[in-house]
Amino acid sequence: MSTPSALHHLGVRLLLAFGLPLLAWLVGRAWLLDPAHFPLRNILISGEMQRVTQAELRAAVSPFEGEGFFGLDLEALRGTLRDLPWVRDAEVSRQWPDAVNIRVYEQQPLATWGAQDLINQAGERFSVPAQPDGLPRLSGPEGYEAQTVDHLRGWGGELQAVGLSLSELTLDERLVWHLTLANGLQVTLGREELEQRMARLVQAYPRLLAHSLQKIERVDLRYPNGLAIAWRAGQMPQTVGAGEG
Repeated sequence: MSTPSALHHLGVRLLLAFGLPLLAWLVGRAWLLDPAHFPLRNILISGEMQRVTQAELRAAVSPFEGEGFFGLDLEALRGTLRDLPWVRDAEVSRQWPDAVNIRVYEQQPLATWGAQDLINQAGERFSVPAQPDGLPRLSGPEGYEAQTVDHLRGWGGELQAVGLSLSELTLDERLVWHLTLANGLQVTLGREELEQRMARLVQAYPRLLAHSLQKIERVDLRYPNGLAIAWRAGQMPQTVGAGEG
């Protein structure tokens, strides 16, 4: 049976073995984290930026400057930078003895998405206070962003071969694809055989459509071997082939 004296000596030994090193670690950590000992003096910002301003970045970093070199929360700072409207991502690292390196990756908009969002080169949606002008317009159900971007690139390249460009690409609730060209021509591709129908449009445009473009309101390619034309003057559409519905 242990005596009170033995228990006392055991407690002292445990304190010496574990308590004092822990106390020393806590004191040392507090000393390192004290901004007065290791202040943060330099914020180094780099990256190719056209829309994100240095003033915006400095304002985002400002609340963290008082944390000191070792006390700075890198992940929290990165998250704050990523919350800026035109920032896609940011890399943040310490540089001894008193600096933090920030590399900013700006969003590269490919098109607008719906009424408010933009979509970047990777098919990711993001929001900014105001959409820039001159971008093609995309829209569709949730989850179809990447597929719509793929079609914008693929079909856009095919149309360029005959001097055309896409200004709008829409996937409606019935999953029917609709296009609007930069010259105002509206095109319905449908749901099936999309590549064959696009090839048919590219072939038909210089032969059948280009010379009457000002009279045409819409072209419907949902036909096995042809297309339908809706004329601006209100005439009955000229149809080639049988409709699929």
